[in-house]
Order: sequence, then C-alpha cells, then structure tokens
Amino acid sequence: MKNPDKKALCQVIFSIIPREKVAELVLYGSNKFGSDIDIFVILHGYDLYSSFSVGEIDFTIVGAAWLPTLIQNLDPIVIEPILTGERIYGREILPAKDEIKRRRGTINAADYLLQCSDICLAWATDHLDKKNFRASACCLVFAISYLLYAKRYALGRRVMIFKNLRVRMECQDLDRANSIFKGKKSPPEEDLVDLIENIHKSLTDMYNCLIVSPRLKREEKKPE
Repeated sequence: MKNPDKKALCQVIFSIIPREKVAELVLYGSNKFGSDIDIFVILHGYDLYSSFSVGEIDFTIVGAAWLPTLIQNLDPIVIEPILTGERIYGREILPAKDEIKRRRGTINAADYLLQCSDICLAWATDHLDKKNFRASACCLVFAISYLLYAKRYALGRRVMIFKNLRVRMECQDLDRANSIFKGKKSPPEEDLVDLIENIHKSLTDMYNCLIVSPRLKREEKKPE
C-alpha cells in the first residue's frame, strides 16, 4: 500500500491494540505499492519485543522501558524505524534521526547482537523441527541480519539501515533465506538445514575471533 491515510490507519491499529496502551506509533519501511505496512508500536511499560501481522499491517511492538537498552545496542528493530520512519501518533519518545546517524558500533553492541542472532537461530531450528519452513526462513533472515550488524559494529562503524546493509555486506546466505521466506513454494528442507549450519559456524567464528580495530579499543576505554 502506498501513502496510507494515517488517521484511518491509526483507527485500524487501535481496533487491534487498545489506544490507552500505546505511547507512540511510527510508520516506517518502503510503503511502496504492493508492499505491507510496517508499524513500530511503543507501549507504555515493560512489554517485551513481539511481532505479528494483521492483514497487510506488520506490527513490531516493544515496551518503552526497553528502548534505552535497544538503542544503546543499536538493535535494528528500533534503529530502522528511527532512521526510516514517521511518527503518526503519540508523543515523541524516540531520539532524533541525526543523533542516531552519528552513533558508532561498540564491542558491547556487537556482543548483544550476536546473542540476538543466536536466539533467532534457535527459533529457526525449532520451526524447522516442526516443519514450519517459512517461519524458519523468517527467523534465519533475522539471525543473519543480526550477525552482519554485529560484524559491522564490532569495527566501530556507523549505524546503517537494513537495505544498505544487504548491499554493503553482499551475503549470499541472507539472500537465500530472504528468497525462501518470500517464496510461495515450500523449499527443500535441506536448504534450511544448510543455512542453519552456515550461520551456526559463522556465529561460532565471530564469538571466538571478534575482530576489533585499535581505534575502537581506545574509544571503549574512554570515560563517558
């Protein structure tokens, strides 16, 4: 859907999520014709991350209390809406785009992102065991994306949106997982098994041999 009516969209959202629970709504993503509508929902309180779809609306939801941790660690689930999104409801809670654009990765952020990748990989394996192939592929997209962000931010590089990350990193496994996820036919189970094995090896290598530039090491030691 292209350029959805924001007032009408909010009314649809509030029919799914009670208005009184919502602190802020952010419309983000491409919003190109034929694509789904991506909505980042910040709830009052301590709600953990969740995501689901209703019709053509894809929801990503998190409690406001978790935002400092997600932002500090450059988690793409919150960085992407900040850099590509538009607030359509509520008070402005998220930091300004320019502030986020100036941030660089840290070792702590890379370690956090590796843990996220590991969790997503476990979900992918669980879905594969249950023969939920598309769900497994979706989790693999997240697992690989988190891994690529960890590699980038371990070197102290600036934040980057997902579209640019795919171009810069040129990861065949990410392209394969994304193709499986978006495909209409169920893939051979062996394709998913092969991807999971590749990601598991890459995660292990990253944990064991984290490459850090000397400049980043110096910055890590500076007092705030």
